[in-house]
Amino acid sequence: MARAMSHLSHRCVSSFSKTLLLVFGVCLSANLLTANATEPAPDPLPLHVLIDSSVESVSGAQVAPPVDDATFVRRVHLDLIGRIPTVDETRDFLADSNPDKRDRLVNDLVNRTEFVKNLAARLDIMLMERRGGKHVSTLDFRAYLEQSISAGKSYREIVSEVLGADGTDEKVRPASAFFLERDVDPTLLTREIGRVFFGVDLQCAQCHDHPNIDDYYQEDYYGLQAFVIRAKLFQPDKKKPALIAESAEGEASFRSVFTDRQGNSGPRLLNSEELGEVILKPGENYQIEPAKNVRPVPVQSRIELLSELVSTRSMPMFDRNIANRLWKEMFGIGLVEPVDLHHSGNPPTNPELLELLAEQFAAMDHDIGSFIREIALSQTYQRSHSVGLPGESVDTLKDQISELESTAKQEKKRSYEVDKEVDQKLEDVDVADEAARPLRKNVADAKSAVATARSKFLEAETKLKQQQVLFEKTTAEVKALREALEKAQQASELLKENSAITDATATFATTLTQTEEKIPAIEGAVQTAQSELTQTKENLETARSKADEAIAALTPAEEKIRTHRAEAVRLRQLASDHRQRSELARQQIDWLEQAIQVRSAYESLASTNSRIKEIEAQLAQTQSELDAKSKESESTQKQLIALASRKEQLNEECVLLREKLVEAQRVEQQVSESLAQVGLAAQFDSLSSDLDSARLTLNESQSLLQRSNESLAKKLKILEQAERQAVHSEEDCRKTLNSLDSQIDEMKNSITSLQADLELQRQKVSEQTEELARSKQTWSAVAGKQLLAVRTTPLSAEQLAWSFLTATGHRFRQSAIEAARIDEELRKAKEAKSKAGDEKSGDSEEGMKEVQIDPQVRQKKIEQATQAALTKDVATIAKFFASEAGQSQYDFFATPDQALFLSNGNELRHWLTPGNGNLTDRLNRSKTSEEIATELYLSVFCRPPTSEEQQAVVEYIQDRAEDRPSAVQELAWAFLTSAEFRFRY
Repeated sequence: MARAMSHLSHRCVSSFSKTLLLVFGVCLSANLLTANATEPAPDPLPLHVLIDSSVESVSGAQVAPPVDDATFVRRVHLDLIGRIPTVDETRDFLADSNPDKRDRLVNDLVNRTEFVKNLAARLDIMLMERRGGKHVSTLDFRAYLEQSISAGKSYREIVSEVLGADGTDEKVRPASAFFLERDVDPTLLTREIGRVFFGVDLQCAQCHDHPNIDDYYQEDYYGLQAFVIRAKLFQPDKKKPALIAESAEGEASFRSVFTDRQGNSGPRLLNSEELGEVILKPGENYQIEPAKNVRPVPVQSRIELLSELVSTRSMPMFDRNIANRLWKEMFGIGLVEPVDLHHSGNPPTNPELLELLAEQFAAMDHDIGSFIREIALSQTYQRSHSVGLPGESVDTLKDQISELESTAKQEKKRSYEVDKEVDQKLEDVDVADEAARPLRKNVADAKSAVATARSKFLEAETKLKQQQVLFEKTTAEVKALREALEKAQQASELLKENSAITDATATFATTLTQTEEKIPAIEGAVQTAQSELTQTKENLETARSKADEAIAALTPAEEKIRTHRAEAVRLRQLASDHRQRSELARQQIDWLEQAIQVRSAYESLASTNSRIKEIEAQLAQTQSELDAKSKESESTQKQLIALASRKEQLNEECVLLREKLVEAQRVEQQVSESLAQVGLAAQFDSLSSDLDSARLTLNESQSLLQRSNESLAKKLKILEQAERQAVHSEEDCRKTLNSLDSQIDEMKNSITSLQADLELQRQKVSEQTEELARSKQTWSAVAGKQLLAVRTTPLSAEQLAWSFLTATGHRFRQSAIEAARIDEELRKAKEAKSKAGDEKSGDSEEGMKEVQIDPQVRQKKIEQATQAALTKDVATIAKFFASEAGQSQYDFFATPDQALFLSNGNELRHWLTPGNGNLTDRLNRSKTSEEIATELYLSVFCRPPTSEEQQAVVEYIQDRAEDRPSAVQELAWAFLTSAEFRFRY
């Protein structure tokens, strides 16, 4: 059934393109239409989800983990309301176990009045760069911003008012600060409007195309300047507020000091078409014409035009600029950095993300609060500053570089090709401009002629009016004189004898006659003036007609220039897109090279450490073998000594035995000789018993000696064999010992070599560790730009000031003072009302109700009073820690004046004087040193101390036990002036 329905639906959709009515009338029933009605589109993903998706899709490396709650609570308070959290706010957040507590905290902070005040202050610094006080005070401008934000005005509405306010409307006069505090200087305003609202600094394109930035052209500068070229400061009376005046005349003309190329430009937003204007003749171009001490008001206001364009026209550059600036306010670094140098040679680190932010901001109707809220909710914003290593291998990274180098070359080549088209189109612009120059001169001459004719016409008109007034005055005098004469004559008839009346009558008659005689001349003068007026009017009409002809002739020529220029702008943008893609590839290559460097350094260090482990293992093994061989050598040496001793012993025994054998053989020889002598004696003498007995004895002795000698010979042979064996054993043992000694020497040499190699490897580890640290530092900066981690950034002057006031508890103390003052005023008001009230109880109760105050209203009054009271302290700190007016407000610097202020300034010392529940007062009331450490860290750094930090605080206080309050105050001062407090992590 489902398949059939799907088939039917597909068939009907196909038929839809042929005949809509037939399909709906025949193919589909009402039920089928209902069943197959298009389902509502899913709700779009919130911006914070899109941000995370965009960042993670291009990161290509490990992203930093989320920050801990302590870091987050401090960071988000600083960014959203401009101060660190109070100790109670920190404790509450850290103790909250709700998984969505971060989202709830962001929503809570965005809805606070502090958020509006902080946002107004940051917008003021962004727009005014600490200019203020000459014509419009900074406080008034910030109050205007606060009111605008509270009233729900979008950023676009605010900017439209800022660029359109002329100072005459008191309700929005502070909005005119942008122009007035820059003295309505067209040159400065051109640069500032480009920088602040469109993210381009065109200062170096004023006299020629920018020498270092391909995308900044002299025509862009003057196209923007055309909006403000006619503006000027108007303040004829220095006692009255300055206003912004605007002329109806004045064009933005340029000539390059490099190429001598020249031209004019009408009002033109960057990367947009030039706006044509109706050319008005003198007499038509002012609502209020210029005059002494009179502020002129043109019919066509280019300032109003700029304001209107901002409020109505889609401007991607405008949206990208503010999205980038707000991103920097939250991250400490823009996707384009510096924020006022958007161009193809300095592309966004993540172009897709910047486009997403710009489009989403516009879709939010430029609601700054909602936009900032979404950024704060993103995981990208909530990352730590601990950067991981590149996730891919060096070989993979190198392969990517090869592809990117090819892309960079191709895109650069394409940009050159388009640049040639741009040059050709600019030649068309110049040719058209050259053709238009005489037409412009004709128009200028015609307008001058109109101005001259109009001036003469006005003179003739004035002269005619004067003569007409004189004629009317004279005829009135004649009429009055006639009436007076008639009455005088009547009186003279009645009082003929009165000479005075008679003389008066004569005087009236004479005067009447003289006056009547003037009338013809005056009538002639009127006729002459009328004739002159008619003639000058004809001349004026003729001049206007000729001016119309000149304007009509110039109009298509100017339109032609605008058409060619629009095409040149389009081509320039196309060339810029190619250059940006090339530069993005180059930047990606640089990023990958940094990734390779840090990855290689890490791998080299890991390899060296692994080699060290191998050497140490080999060294241990060799040392173990050496020890064994040494023991064996010692044993062999002992054996050799024993063998030598045995050999000597055997040798001595052999010598003795040989001597004994020799002696025995000698004795045997003697016996043998004696026996022979006995036998010889027996030949000559008859044998006697003595000889026989001797011979018997000798024979026995000889036999005994023979046996003994044979035994001795055998023993000697055995001893000699044992001796020879001992010699051989000694030689073998000596050879073994020599071999062992040789092996031991080799092992010792090996150990020496291994130790040298180990020392070398350890030296390499030291060098590679330093190299890895340098690489990681560079990688951290690169990774911060790639949004892999959140950068550590310095607190702004205002953030530092309000954090001082919060950490020390002085803000709380001042709030208590203001609460007491407001309550006292309320009490006095009640008493006064009670005394002035009627004696009737009902009236008294009613009167008391009138002085009652709503708790929320009371709290708001306290907050406002506290804010006002502390503004001076904040201004004092800003004087030391903020950049000068007109300079970049994002730079971090440290100066001797800052150090002196922190060391010797009365403000910080006063805030640290114990009292009324401030920081040092709370610390002094803590029972133990551990409690002091915890309270101090939570109050100043918004985090609990580590065990080592807590122990250091405890030991410091114990060492100063005799003067614990001073120790506590010194610790608090040290914490507040530390680097950790001055930076946002």
